[in-house]
Amino acid sequence: MNLSLTELEAVVRELGELLPDGRIQEIRQPVPGGVCLSLRVPGETLHLRLDATPGAAWVGLAPAKGPTTTPMPRFLARLRHDLTGARVIGVGLPHG
Repeated sequence: MNLSLTELEAVVRELGELLPDGRIQEIRQPVPGGVCLSLRVPGETLHLRLDATPGAAWVGLAPAKGPTTTPMPRFLARLRHDLTGARVIGVGLPHG
């Protein structure tokens, strides 16, 4: 089941309060269609899960970072190269 627009707006509001100024510490790929970004925010580490699996798309905070795919896919290696250490400047939902 995918998130409805109302649910997605609620997630964006929540993440918009928690993630700005967070730094991406680690990126994992627990399932083929998804990634988990571990972000350090003041006082804690949060795990943002993004899943684009058809029919099960999802975004939100996860209780743990979970496992990662082995061997490491090129996509995951590229994400780690480009995003590790990056800072979140905001969370938004463009174009409604």
